[in-house]
Amino acid sequence: MDTLRRAHQDMYEKVADNYERHKQIHENKYYICEFQVMDLVWKRTHILSDAESGITSGFAPKRDGPWEITKVHSGGAYQLRRISDGKIESSVNIKDLSPYIPEYPLEQWTEDQTEGTDSPHETPGWMRTPVSSNVTDDIPLVDEPMEVDTVPSQDTTKPLTKSQKQRRRKAKKEAAKEAEQLVPKPVDPPVVEPVIRSSRKRTRNTRLDDFITFLQGYKFPESEPMDVSK
Repeated sequence: MDTLRRAHQDMYEKVADNYERHKQIHENKYYICEFQVMDLVWKRTHILSDAESGITSGFAPKRDGPWEITKVHSGGAYQLRRISDGKIESSVNIKDLSPYIPEYPLEQWTEDQTEGTDSPHETPGWMRTPVSSNVTDDIPLVDEPMEVDTVPSQDTTKPLTKSQKQRRRKAKKEAAKEAEQLVPKPVDPPVVEPVIRSSRKRTRNTRLDDFITFLQGYKFPESEPMDVSK
């Protein structure tokens, strides 16, 4: 009995350690964001395409907001209120919410600027200089013709040695053999032998032969001559 209780305790500890290990792995992969009352969030939109209204889900806005959290429900659900018109959403899952980050316009800084300013920057001097519209004015003209080397280049390739020539011939032969193996050989058409049919033997018709034999041996009665005078 003690052995069974000890085995049960060991198995319970192993299952608990395995559960804690997998829980730690899951928590390291995901960051669970929780919101509180009066937090501003974005709400995911679920817009479907509609051809009649001219709405395409791919070009529709993915988020709507900002929304203010007014109540926290159990199970990761929140009650929201839209800031713009005060619309109330009774229950929205946390999967459809993301923290609201306001968008600010980008400010352009110069190289020697140390403090931010709201005034626009002056146009650099190199941008105010006029640019010539005629491209040919910027191309220098050369009066003297360019010197061209008319001496043909000499062939500096070295002659092949005897071993190199042998290897090259061997490579050509192997390539020719591989090419012959790749080309399928013509296949002769199969020879079709004529079908010899056996002559049919006519079966003897016994009834017809018996009738002919009967007619040959039958003697017809002689008929009396007709009296034409009457």
